[in-house]
Amino acid sequence: MSGLTHQQSACLRFIERYIEENGGASPSYSEIEAALELSSKSRVFALMQGLEERGHIRRLKGQARSIEIVSSPLAGFPARLAALSDASFAQALDIVAAEVARRAEAAA
Repeated sequence: MSGLTHQQSACLRFIERYIEENGGASPSYSEIEAALELSSKSRVFALMQGLEERGHIRRLKGQARSIEIVSSPLAGFPARLAALSDASFAQALDIVAAEVARRAEAAA
């Protein structure tokens, strides 16, 4: 992910995967802290601030679990493909093709 630090990229991938696996609910700062093995919630806050400043996420002030991935043409692909670490290239292409078709249908 261009323009992001290694920790920001890892954080964004975790959030994308979490949202996908939990029916659209975003993770808490405590869950992000544990998943990324960070030393404090202030470190999570700094990562969130950086991701928001770069336009990758949106947060609603004062609301828990309000992290939203900002739409991009490839939103959702990294998390889905990362889950296929043992899968073949053909399976990865099938997932990408299905997602492209779903988005084309939704846009129509």
